[in-house]
Amino acid sequence: GIFSAVKKIGELKVSDIFSFFIVGCVGSALATVAFTESFNFLNPSLVILLQKLQPVIAIVLAAIVLKEPIEKKFVIWAGVCMIGGLLVSSPDIERFYNLMVKDFNLVISDSAMSGYMLVLISIIGWGSATVYGKK
Repeated sequence: GIFSAVKKIGELKVSDIFSFFIVGCVGSALATVAFTESFNFLNPSLVILLQKLQPVIAIVLAAIVLKEPIEKKFVIWAGVCMIGGLLVSSPDIERFYNLMVKDFNLVISDSAMSGYMLVLISIIGWGSATVYGKK
C-alpha cells in the first residue's frame, strides 16, 4: 500500500530524485507553460510545427543519457516520420516561408525570438522528460 511506498522514499538515490525533477518540474510544468506562453509570441501553427522537432531531442538524449545505440534502420524510420510530419504541416511551412519572404525582420524580432526560445524550452523539456522517465 501507500505506507510501504512512503518507506521507499528514503531509498531513493540522487539520480532518481534528479530524474523525478526533470520529469515533473521540467517536462510537465516548465515545458507546458513555455509551450502555452509561446502562442503569445508566435503563430500557433508555427509553434506546433516547431514542436515536431521534439523527437529529435529525445533520440539524441536517449543516446547520451541512456547510452542507447542509434541504429541505422532507426534513423531511416525516424527520417520517414519527420518527412511525414513535415508533409502534414506543409500549409504551416508554406505560411512560415511566406512570412519570411514578406518581412524577415518580423521573424527575427525580439517578440518572435522570445517565442522561439519558449518553444525550444518546451522541446527540450518534453524530450528530456521522455528520456528521464525511462531512466
